[in-house]
Amino acid sequence: MTNNYHAVFIDDDELMLRAIKRTSRRLIPNWDATFINQPLTWQSALPDQVHPDIVFCDYRMPGIDGAEVLEQVAQKYPLSIRVLMTGDTRDEILLGNSGNAHSLLNKPFSDELLGELLSHVEKLKALPLTHDQQQCLGRLSQLPVLPEIIEKLRTALNDEYTSTSQIANIILEEPLIGARILQVANSAYLGFQRTTDTLEEAINRLGTQLLYALTISFVLETETAHLMPASRHRQVCENTRQMAAKGKVLATALNCSVKCREQVFTAAVLNGTGRLVLAMIEANSPDLASQLKQVSSHPDILITVFLLTLWCFPQEVVKPLLGIQDAPQENDKSWITLLYYIHQYMKVKDNQQQLADFTRTLPEDVKEALLRT
Repeated sequence: MTNNYHAVFIDDDELMLRAIKRTSRRLIPNWDATFINQPLTWQSALPDQVHPDIVFCDYRMPGIDGAEVLEQVAQKYPLSIRVLMTGDTRDEILLGNSGNAHSLLNKPFSDELLGELLSHVEKLKALPLTHDQQQCLGRLSQLPVLPEIIEKLRTALNDEYTSTSQIANIILEEPLIGARILQVANSAYLGFQRTTDTLEEAINRLGTQLLYALTISFVLETETAHLMPASRHRQVCENTRQMAAKGKVLATALNCSVKCREQVFTAAVLNGTGRLVLAMIEANSPDLASQLKQVSSHPDILITVFLLTLWCFPQEVVKPLLGIQDAPQENDKSWITLLYYIHQYMKVKDNQQQLADFTRTLPEDVKEALLRT
């Protein structure tokens, strides 16, 4: 009997393939899998009629490297998620040749991480995306490489026994991120009456979800800076900060709950990932950017959902983002509705006529609060 999903693992290390085979049989019995130890002939080793949902490929192999293999995969199976496996994600040669990978996986990886990644591919496949949207997302290349600190932080935040000091020590591995976390924790729009100069207190103020979102955001700002004109990069980053701040103020003005205020702020920060990647695509692949705008009225949201699902971000935050495609119901003050308002506002705020047309569609209290903030 054929299962619903198919994974392909390509690695010249036979021992590694055997270990992955044992793990996959135990953790993902609802998946079929193909294991290939001859990278130069991977296509002939793949069974007929198989269209992989995900392809894992080692980077350093004889005769051909993993980046080249994944480039071939992208051409033949554009809907497949592509993962480059490596012994060191800090390898400069690797980082310069990972453009056809959706994600990097540092070896050796845990059984739990492999199982989680495959489960999130299942979640990607379950998203209500059109075939054209899936094809566009499959063509994404030169995606930012998330450094090891992100996986360390995610693992720590998922462990209920991790202390705040341990989380702070992880963040301090990247001092600039620590400084940015302190800056946000002391920002006026978070509403704290006094400043703090300790990272541990800043972490407690922000909460785990916003802390993780901010760390991803700061990392992506750094990783994408060289992939687009500097002025465009500054504009996108500043717009993200404005969206987050405006979302928080709007939620407060509408007397939304504290949780709603936190959710809209976090969602606006996360949306910055899609906005940065879209700007990168506009600079380097204008045809793909044009196609993304044809298949989605909010391509930055589409990219955000894709990336955050692939990066194993909690689905209770990610999946509702697709709801921003539709205008909200009257009297709906949920966080996704507030995100819709500020998302649309940021698109039209510099055009007087478009802004007037947009605000005429808003409930009066939303219009007043949005224009006042």
